Amino acid sequence: MVKANLNIAPKEYISNLKLQKSKELIKESKYTISEIASMLGFSSIHYFSRRFKQKFDINPTEYANKIIKS
Repeated sequence: MVKANLNIAPKEYISNLKLQKSKELIKESKYTISEIASMLGFSSIHYFSRRFKQKFDINPTEYANKIIKS
């Protein structure tokens, strides 16, 4: 049903939701990148970082630093 409505596989849809949520959590500056990866169910910080960079063309640490500077 998800694929029919959104034209993406359910697994990718859920992954995209998690990555969007990770951006919100990074902006809050309450948790480390490692804690965020764990909270959202990523198997490792490395996998999370790789997926984040694939999705947003910036790694989570660079994104956090960019948020802090703005």
